[in-house]
Amino acid sequence: KANNISDDRVKPVLSKIAVLLQMLNDYQDLYVDSKLLGKDGTDIQQRKCTWFAANLLEKAFPETKESFKSIYGSEDPGRVAEVEALYSSLQMEEEFDKHKNDLCKIIDTEIASIKDAKFRHALYSVYQKSIGAKIEEAHF
Repeated sequence: KANNISDDRVKPVLSKIAVLLQMLNDYQDLYVDSKLLGKDGTDIQQRKCTWFAANLLEKAFPETKESFKSIYGSEDPGRVAEVEALYSSLQMEEEFDKHKNDLCKIIDTEIASIKDAKFRHALYSVYQKSIGAKIEEAHF
């Protein structure tokens, strides 16, 4: 362990940063104009296990879950719109923003608790650059 940097303090921070990056990717796929991203958002059509899909399945009523399961993964633009409408009706974008902000606060706190100043600064810099680029792309 170089410079007394403990893996048990760094790994959880890096895991949370990875989760946040994936969440931002999921958000971009769903809400950001494909012209800005340079790619079409197809997570719904590809039936990907996104933050939005997982949270809907966790929080929705059984009948909503069944409806979602029957249309998620469809190439049909009408079905894709139905999935988006389900997300909207459950206020998933607002829930996402709250979860993202809470996770950012936790990451900031965990990075701040790392005693080695040089490593803390380097980790925070990487975090800000990677997250900042994603946030800028998404135009939050």
